[in-house]
Amino acid sequence: MKKEHYAFIVDKFSLTRFCLFNAALSPADELVNVEKLHIRDRGLTFSIVYRDRDSNGAFLSLANNIPTQELAEKILQCIRDTEILFL
Repeated sequence: MKKEHYAFIVDKFSLTRFCLFNAALSPADELVNVEKLHIRDRGLTFSIVYRDRDSNGAFLSLANNIPTQELAEKILQCIRDTEILFL
């Protein structure tokens, strides 16, 4: 996922209103295959996460503190649908 793509998603869904960390994309995040992203239920909120093969399968979050599963699904679908625009 390119920085420009992530910035587009952050702006489109105002992700920083849920968590300030949603504004930053680490260099490792740029290597993420968007097809491997999934939604993780964290109890009161949801996150869009992936497993990092270098960290023994630990979850790494791309977007945190999303208030509803429906919104998380919408964001994830938008990420997948718009990836081609940033290749």
